[in-house]
Amino acid sequence: MRVNIELSLASKAVWNSFEERFGVDIGLRKTAICFSCGPTRPRCGSARTSTYSASLARRANCSRPRRQPSTVRDSIPPFVAATYNPDDGIADPNLAVQGYPEAARKCGVDIRMKAAVTALHREVDRVVVADIRAVGADETERHEVDYVVNVAGAWAATIGEMTGVDLLIAPRRR
Repeated sequence: MRVNIELSLASKAVWNSFEERFGVDIGLRKTAICFSCGPTRPRCGSARTSTYSASLARRANCSRPRRQPSTVRDSIPPFVAATYNPDDGIADPNLAVQGYPEAARKCGVDIRMKAAVTALHREVDRVVVADIRAVGADETERHEVDYVVNVAGAWAATIGEMTGVDLLIAPRRR
């Protein structure tokens, strides 16, 4: 829980300035979010978990005060506790995912879509060559590189292995 709160706080600055920094409107809307817990919302956990989460958030300077049921009873079905943050919001993750490569291309980055990295070759402490095969291609292309950015998500550890870097990342269903 603490890690999720820390990640949320760290990402807040990125989302709040995304359009200004990357020139892409990600549809960010500050809508405020209220999480409720109780018998009608079993997936949300218990009031005890909610209280603990709110306590961690307050310690991390995240505005997520715990509210008593009587303060929001008219707008939400029966529950035993809730957290509310007026600064929370939503954005379109697909627009954000497209915003990063678009900004990178504007800076001269060569991005290969629908291609697999088949090998990375190092000299001392840096990658200098990447072997890439496009989907459906019979041959692998070899590219000298200045930098490699690992954006393989849940499969990033596979790319890390190619350079001898052990990343503690594994795919997980959610």
